[in-house]
Amino acid sequence: MNYVLRDPFRFAQWMNKSMTAFAVVCLLYFILPIVFGFVLRRNPEFFGLYRVFTFVVPIVMLGALVAYFAFFFLWLHQAATNLHALHLPNLSYKPHFSVIWFFVPIANIVMPYFILSEVVRASDPVADVPGRKFPWHFNPAPGSLLMWWISLQLCFFLLIYRVLNWVTTGESVTKVHFLLAMAFMGFVFFLLNHLVSIAGEVSKQQIAKYKAIAQASENPAVNPWPSQ
Repeated sequence: MNYVLRDPFRFAQWMNKSMTAFAVVCLLYFILPIVFGFVLRRNPEFFGLYRVFTFVVPIVMLGALVAYFAFFFLWLHQAATNLHALHLPNLSYKPHFSVIWFFVPIANIVMPYFILSEVVRASDPVADVPGRKFPWHFNPAPGSLLMWWISLQLCFFLLIYRVLNWVTTGESVTKVHFLLAMAFMGFVFFLLNHLVSIAGEVSKQQIAKYKAIAQASENPAVNPWPSQ
């Protein structure tokens, strides 16, 4: 199979834009109900507008989150494709399987971590460059990546637990729940932002790796990526 080198950084940029949109909508979701609370006391006729807000904003929030992960999977596929295009040894995951594993129940609890770990480690610009005996798989897995993945799993489990508990018990939402929800969304934003940082850093490392391999092969790279 022919693998084509392309710059994955553009997908990292769109991840960042989607994350920013998600953060802005989340902020509106928490702030505007407070504003509407004051407005509705004096102008009850705006209740219909408030109903529209509570219906539209979650949809926009979900759309931004879906867009974020869509661009993430595009980035991941291209980053994995680049590693295969550079003919690196000991790669365990084909580009399409790098994405598919995220959707396999049970396995998607652990497999995405190993996939991301491989992409990050194999993108090291000094590993597997001709003339340098330093295989990429000797690189240790980044500790920050492991902590990020564990934190993300905890977030998902806590979210599922909270939703199920609210649905089954019908518990009313209090100010404490509201503050906890704000803190939770802030933590989710931190995790999403960390993933954007990983994508951006790996993209830059792959450009440096391509240049290093090309120069070591006496084929200096003028443009690190083919035209899109």
